Amino acid sequence: MSREESQKLSLDEEAQKRKERLALLKKRKRPQNETGEEAELPSVPIVQPSLPREEESIPTEPPVDENGESILGEETVEEAAARIAAKAKADAEKMKTDAPIDLFSLAGTKTRDYDLKRNLEQKLTRLKPRTDAAIATLLRQRLMEQQEKKNGGEPDLAVGMEMREQEARAEAAMEEA
Repeated sequence: MSREESQKLSLDEEAQKRKERLALLKKRKRPQNETGEEAELPSVPIVQPSLPREEESIPTEPPVDENGESILGEETVEEAAARIAAKAKADAEKMKTDAPIDLFSLAGTKTRDYDLKRNLEQKLTRLKPRTDAAIATLLRQRLMEQQEKKNGGEPDLAVGMEMREQEARAEAAMEEA
């Protein structure tokens, strides 16, 4: 026999012993009859706890006098319900006689895109100098190209120097803002 086969046999033997021990434990836990046979466990009915029956002792209506008014002086649920129903009817009749409801007054004052427009002015004031500078730069470039075409491909140095000075002034103004 090889080593693997002997290990397998020993593992099988251990498993068999374990099963036997478990069976013995189960037998010990179960009650046995006088004859030694396992007794069947008696079935125990499940009993739901019941609440005490004091329904008759609890009054369903508050104590009242001869006129039908509460002796306790507190407003009963029935009286409160009647009062609320009368108020609701009065409000309903009042609504019928009033002018029709203006639905625009009920709608919110904020538009649907309010959250998108929020703080937009602040953001635009930061971008305005940069936008103006970029537009000015594009215009200068176009003017330079046009003058180059007029002069036959040679840029006019005086115009170029003047444009660069204006760009520098615009950038300085943008940095200050």
